Amino acid sequence: MPIRRPHLLLTLMLAALSGGLIQTQASADQMDNSAAMPAMEHHHHDMDAAAGTDTDASHDRHDAHQDAAMTHDAHNAHQSHMAMTKNTGKYTRKNGSYTLPKVKLLDMAGQAHTLSDIIDTDKPLIVNFIFTTCTTICPIMSATFSQAQDILGPELETLKMVSISIDPEQDTPEALLKYALKFQASPAWDFYTGKIDDINATLKAFDVYRGDKMNHIPVTLIRAKRDASWVRLEGLTSAKDLVMEYHQAIGGEHFSKK
Repeated sequence: MPIRRPHLLLTLMLAALSGGLIQTQASADQMDNSAAMPAMEHHHHDMDAAAGTDTDASHDRHDAHQDAAMTHDAHNAHQSHMAMTKNTGKYTRKNGSYTLPKVKLLDMAGQAHTLSDIIDTDKPLIVNFIFTTCTTICPIMSATFSQAQDILGPELETLKMVSISIDPEQDTPEALLKYALKFQASPAWDFYTGKIDDINATLKAFDVYRGDKMNHIPVTLIRAKRDASWVRLEGLTSAKDLVMEYHQAIGGEHFSKK
């Protein structure tokens, strides 16, 4: 007896009907499940909210601890600098040599110069490191440079004074120009800023990089001529001491230190 095969159309209709029944059942199941979902979602939402609150509180506590630590460090650095201001004239002296990185710095007009162009000169050099918003040791160092100009007088035409910012984010060329005018900088005294990486490389080359600007130390460098060793003065000098050290470095007449 031959095997009877169902008609193709009927087969398709049966498949469609079966699908409809399955879909209907699935819809019913979904409706039953959806009835239970609000309560479950509400429960999960409460749990998530609680977890989120705990996480936020934990982050807030962590941030508060970090802020407190940073404030404490900044306070300590400020206190240290304030103590230094009471010790003007107390400094150490040593000789050193430094390798210049291949970086560019910006002058007060915004013009770029390689560090080699700035430092590689036959003129005697006096260099320090400051930032314009500093309220402790930097104003003293800058005032010392300013007063040293008065003592040096005509000698300014034969030497070069350089101040390099350690805070390039704030110390734009315009900010440095205003700062230079405040301290009555002569044409012999130049100020430089630059990109953060270039400034940091410069600071590291001269061993004055201390990470945060609030940790900086008062350093003045003197060099008599190209290829001569540097005289490194750590601490706050008076203007008279600075000129004396300068004269001693270049081998000329100098004032006696008291």
